[in-house]
Amino acid sequence: IWLNEGNYLIAAYYAHQYAENENSLISWAEAGKLFYKANQELKSVDEKSFSLNKAVDCYESALKTDSENNDILADLALCYVENPEEPMKGVKMLLEIVNKNPDHIKANMNLGILSIKSGQYEKAISRFEKVLTIDKSNSEALLKLIEVMELTGNTDKSNEYRKIYAGLKST
Repeated sequence: IWLNEGNYLIAAYYAHQYAENENSLISWAEAGKLFYKANQELKSVDEKSFSLNKAVDCYESALKTDSENNDILADLALCYVENPEEPMKGVKMLLEIVNKNPDHIKANMNLGILSIKSGQYEKAISRFEKVLTIDKSNSEALLKLIEVMELTGNTDKSNEYRKIYAGLKST
């Protein structure tokens, strides 16, 4: 019910309570995801800090059940990136994931998104194109490539990716 109303913080609170009882990777990951989403939506610095710290706690609890889960590590890395005190810790974590597993989609996507934010458009393009070599139908990577091509003024490539994206949506 709280998700339907867009109240991620309350939804995260209840997901956290469930995770404490269930103590499974999936329940902790879901609670972490909701706290992270709440962090993205909240305006208050204190609430953002609280939700981000709770997300970290949840992902760390998830890792206690599977310490090598790269998807959880990639999500945890994004929390560190959002933390003004530890952004490079998160970037290093993502780079470690792709060094061990170059085809890890989530880590490549996250690195691409961070590259856009930092104005490193060529790196972003490389990351998103890498994702498409792994999964040709990854619509998020296509949308990000369209975004980067528009940011760099490459309308021909942007239109090319739009056509591919439209082809995905019509199937």
